[in-house]
Amino acid sequence: MAEAVLEATDAPAITTPVSRIGMAVAGVTLLGLIIRTAGINHESLWLDEGYTLLFSRLPYPQLLTVGGAHEHPPLFYALCHLLFGLNPSPLVPRFISLVAGTLIIPLVFLLGRRLLSSTAGILGALLMAISPLAIWYSQDGRAYALASLLVVASYLLLLRAADSRSRGAWALYGLCVLTCLYTEYTTAFALVPHVLFLRRARRELTLTWVAIAIGYLPWLSVLLHNTIEVAGDYWIPSPSAASVTATALGFLGLITPCPSPPCSGFSLPGIAVIGTLMAVLLGLVLAILTAWSWRERSFSRILLLAWVLCPFGIVLALAPVRSLYVDRAFVDSLAPFVLLLAAGVFALPRRLGTAAMVLLLAANIATTSLVLSTHSNPDWRSLARDFAAAYRPGDAVMYNPGVLRSLLSAYLPANWHPTKERALWSRTYVDVPGWQQYYPKANTTDKPTRMLVDAVLRNRQLRSVARGVRNVWLITLDYSGLNDTRRWFIIHGFQPRFSELYDGDTRLELWSKGPPSGLGPASVPPGWGSRWKLHGQVQVSHGVAVEREHAVLTRTFSVRPGSLYSVQVRYRSQWGFPLLTIDLYDRDGNVLATFPRTKWYGLPANGVWLSQPFGFIAPPGAVRAGITASTKWGQVVWQSIAVYGRL
Repeated sequence: MAEAVLEATDAPAITTPVSRIGMAVAGVTLLGLIIRTAGINHESLWLDEGYTLLFSRLPYPQLLTVGGAHEHPPLFYALCHLLFGLNPSPLVPRFISLVAGTLIIPLVFLLGRRLLSSTAGILGALLMAISPLAIWYSQDGRAYALASLLVVASYLLLLRAADSRSRGAWALYGLCVLTCLYTEYTTAFALVPHVLFLRRARRELTLTWVAIAIGYLPWLSVLLHNTIEVAGDYWIPSPSAASVTATALGFLGLITPCPSPPCSGFSLPGIAVIGTLMAVLLGLVLAILTAWSWRERSFSRILLLAWVLCPFGIVLALAPVRSLYVDRAFVDSLAPFVLLLAAGVFALPRRLGTAAMVLLLAANIATTSLVLSTHSNPDWRSLARDFAAAYRPGDAVMYNPGVLRSLLSAYLPANWHPTKERALWSRTYVDVPGWQQYYPKANTTDKPTRMLVDAVLRNRQLRSVARGVRNVWLITLDYSGLNDTRRWFIIHGFQPRFSELYDGDTRLELWSKGPPSGLGPASVPPGWGSRWKLHGQVQVSHGVAVEREHAVLTRTFSVRPGSLYSVQVRYRSQWGFPLLTIDLYDRDGNVLATFPRTKWYGLPANGVWLSQPFGFIAPPGAVRAGITASTKWGQVVWQSIAVYGRL
């Protein structure tokens, strides 16, 4: 049955010259390469890419140990390590993904031609070339694009081996599957449909799987360790209607990838309104197509459908025990999905099929333009720029989590070195800084003990970086243990002098001992001198400024680009709502930035004096700053607003 189905008619391939088909595939592949290359450095590196840089630069023995402790096999790290010897650029991992994401395009054509038709293969390759989901992971310095390439190659090699029955073909297939498993664990979900070939080549396939298992034995203990760790405690939230809908829209090319923190994705106009309906319709179409293909005994379509649906089915089945539902777990299913879309387009009446194809291509192109023109990743690039400008010799630096040291190094000058720095690690990555000799059972003890180990490790590392210094920079994000780190600084005599939030919740803070004036001269001294302008119901007496109802206090002062300014605020509310902003201007009076970048503090407790400092680093071109302190209703008492510049 399978052999007959696999000999499907392919009229376009018969009537169209091979050279024209080859030129079309080459053109589509070149288009995919251009798009992927154009945006390779568009997004800032993100947290997981920092882990790629960290692990890949370790010696091979430690690379294997550390990579295994981080829920990923070691092959991608090992490949990056090899290429770093030729080029130390932090973009090396992304270029590996770029090459893999480009090579998958002609493989999609070959698979489509083998299972469906040349025309379906070309359209599938075109969809893969412009798919925002495929482009995103082709520009991501992680293993997902390489894993997808290997999965597609495994299906092509399996089809060839099942036809030829040669030992060499089976050996290539087995090596490809083994490489998949050493590249990314989730490839196993997409490889499950290989069992459909047991009816055609039971003996050869079984023997090849045995050989694959033997080849994977050296890594089996690490896999079991990772499985236990993930089953016990993992960060991925359970699937919801919203996350399933986002995945469906991502596969259709109607929403940019990574739509939730730490990213901030985008969708086409109007998609949010009809997104759920489209996801439901897609599910119904896949269900109907599966039933029809089974009835017609269409092996090609059954294989593609199983390849698409198996990862989703497995992940959803595991969800009650431990959720693994993230879009990158399903990227390996994108290739069969675009081929099924292409087959569906050509199965429709000509005019309807043409309209569907145009709409599909237009939607993918529009969403891809969003991927290439907007920013979704956390903004470490701007943070590194400001940090390098404001850092002064003698300061210490703490990275929380420690992987941020590897990430920031990609954006700091090559010869830049702080006076003292420390990467903060927890027991989860206890092997990275060499803590295992102190806590050999940290990962096997009960949760209270593990939390105690984390506290001991954190305190030891913070003491090390803060010893003998007055100023400590904290480079961080909204990460586990952040508030514990902040409490440690306060307990040990440090106060926050500067805190800035960048896009994607990247954070730069300065903690100092001594008074605020220790940072530098007062650009805006405490008190309410003549340079303050009062508007509305404002009264200054006994050293405080009282605002009632609609009232505004304003003041300007000079700034120097790249310098840090610490804003110290002390105020009290009486059923009022205070607002405080600082605008930075260039020489022509244009607003360059407004601080704080996030909403200022919420409604304060009535009658309680509050001290809430923040700060800013003057951007390039800034020459002047303007303070606006206001209230729209109630009463606010400002005891002091002072700005100290670290020039």
